[in-house]
Amino acid sequence: MVFTIAVAIAAAGSAAEGLTADGWTVQHVGRSNSDYTHFALTGNQRGDAVLAWATRGDIRVAVARQGRSFGRPVIVPGSRDGSDPRVAMNARGDAVLLWSYFDHTYVAPPETRDSDCCYPLRVTILDRRRHFRRVQTLTRKGTDAWVGGYALDGTGRMGIMWCNGDEWGCTTSVFFGRFSGRGGRLGRRTVVARNAGGIALAYVQGRPRALLAGPRGRYTALFETTRAHGRWGPRTLVAQGLPAYFWTLTAVANASGDEAVVWQPDYNAYGEEPLYAGIREAGGRLSIKRLTQHPRGGTPAIAIGPTGWAAVAWPGQAGLRLSVGSTYHRFPTAPYLAASRPDGGSVGGIELAVDRSGRVAVGWEGRRDRRPAILGVIRTLDGHETHLGRLASGFDMHIPDLGAATFDGHGRAIFAWQHGLRLDIARTVAR
Repeated sequence: MVFTIAVAIAAAGSAAEGLTADGWTVQHVGRSNSDYTHFALTGNQRGDAVLAWATRGDIRVAVARQGRSFGRPVIVPGSRDGSDPRVAMNARGDAVLLWSYFDHTYVAPPETRDSDCCYPLRVTILDRRRHFRRVQTLTRKGTDAWVGGYALDGTGRMGIMWCNGDEWGCTTSVFFGRFSGRGGRLGRRTVVARNAGGIALAYVQGRPRALLAGPRGRYTALFETTRAHGRWGPRTLVAQGLPAYFWTLTAVANASGDEAVVWQPDYNAYGEEPLYAGIREAGGRLSIKRLTQHPRGGTPAIAIGPTGWAAVAWPGQAGLRLSVGSTYHRFPTAPYLAASRPDGGSVGGIELAVDRSGRVAVGWEGRRDRRPAILGVIRTLDGHETHLGRLASGFDMHIPDLGAATFDGHGRAIFAWQHGLRLDIARTVAR
């Protein structure tokens, strides 16, 4: 089987790109040795974008500059036995690359059901000149790590926060972090929070700001804390009365300090609990809305733009549902995305991106003409849906759980997905 990550891009076609019938250009960016690969996509307003994925025991990246096609993939130095890449980019075009790697502490015998151990973290910066900085190891050998947040500011400062844990979450109540100056060299490990978990991290006015979730009485509360002069300041209460247990709790933040959160409680109703979302401007209160009483299931997707517009999407009973709010307009009750209706409620993985004008790019695993397909659409602020496209069709396609979508500097949407062993990217041809 061949694995491809494809990116759909709105741009003039190149020799490596093909124009779909629905007005998107699709570029085959790379290949993998697995039919289910973790990959990540990010971009900035200048039109730069980076796609990272794990294959053949290494992490590979492909870069697009100023709206042009993605270049030839390159191997990230020091990434042998790497997996689960994450990537963030600043306005200058620098990108921080974070991944887990297998340290061979314990190799499980094939006749057992044990898992291999362990998977610490490594990080590097790919600068705007396409040079890799020194690879740095964040966590000790023999420990698994669960990432709660990571960020890169416009001057090259980066930060990562994590806890000791596994793929299911934290196994301790202490959240750690390491942060750098403008040169990217990480400082010593610090304690970000005790008895609380980090769920989002952003640099606001040059300082790392963490959003935390922790117990408050019989419920969960959200707190915020900012690091200044090498120390974390006091916690500020953001919201309280959230449930004690969750099926999912995800948060995003932008460089202005605006935050959006989506969660589904766990009341032992097997995923039939209602879905909630909240949004707040920097320093403001969290405006909470119940989006639906009975979501169909699946992990909701959430994204926030640079001006505070945010979107939440999830599978509904009759198709994809989408709610768009802002720091001054809370999330409304979500209608079904009209583009998802022709083939009913078949919705798989979802990817989202929001631009500075509030436009939302939505990509999802669905069906078209009774065949599995990767679909994409752009929703404008006034509710119109444009550029509805079937980006790919066939079997063995998937979108990662965290999604892989962005807008480039020309207002064109970019999606990424896996088709067999191939990674593809698509852009809209016109804005």
